[in-house]
Amino acid sequence: MKILVAGNFTPPEICPVDCTQNCIDALNPYCDEVWASLEVEDVKKADAMILPGGLPDVNPAYWGAENTGCSLIDDELDKLQMDMLDEAVRLKKPVLGICRGYQLLAVYFGATLCQDIKESRYHKFQPDNPLFHDTYCIENTFMQKIYGNRVVTNSAHHQAIENLPDCLEISQVWINDDVDSLAILQQIADKSFRKSTDDCVIEAVYHKDLPIIGVQWHPEMTGKWISKEANSEKLYEYFFHLNK
Repeated sequence: MKILVAGNFTPPEICPVDCTQNCIDALNPYCDEVWASLEVEDVKKADAMILPGGLPDVNPAYWGAENTGCSLIDDELDKLQMDMLDEAVRLKKPVLGICRGYQLLAVYFGATLCQDIKESRYHKFQPDNPLFHDTYCIENTFMQKIYGNRVVTNSAHHQAIENLPDCLEISQVWINDDVDSLAILQQIADKSFRKSTDDCVIEAVYHKDLPIIGVQWHPEMTGKWISKEANSEKLYEYFFHLNK
């Protein structure tokens, strides 16, 4: 298995965590080759592609909005990753989006993003004190197949998918303990819930027709960021088999 990480190596003064390198380190034990590149031609050489997390935020201009909550924007990186995703879609290559990469692939397919989550105290990046929260995995979707009905994941984001396009389906959500989780889960089952709110954030999605999945959390993180419940190897194994 040859895995392309469609990212660049972030200087520590911009982001203290190098999500691209973390993806390479995490996947090396399971793959024949893992490398980072922003060259579209490399998509053809890979069996599958990862869109990593980290900064910057995706430019709101992609969904016709002004910047009201983004901390940093890099138009060149957005375009390069969008072009690589376009090639992966054309070739029907499996893609896993992580955090920023998850948001970018959602925007590529027509999603809008919430630029700054109101309840960010449950989700935001804290390098010295990682956040974890419980999530619900949606019945008959890939997250439930991997982890069962509920799983605790790490959390390091201030944005989220807002409006979901028709081609993407929900596989995992975080729900605030103060609201009726059963009612929201029923709305998701009925396909009537298509938008993150302050009290319910979409944490994982999958494409209806393509081998593309995304998670808002960080399976590649190590050390104090690891959730004992969310075994990353299980997610990687599922991802690897999307092209079979």
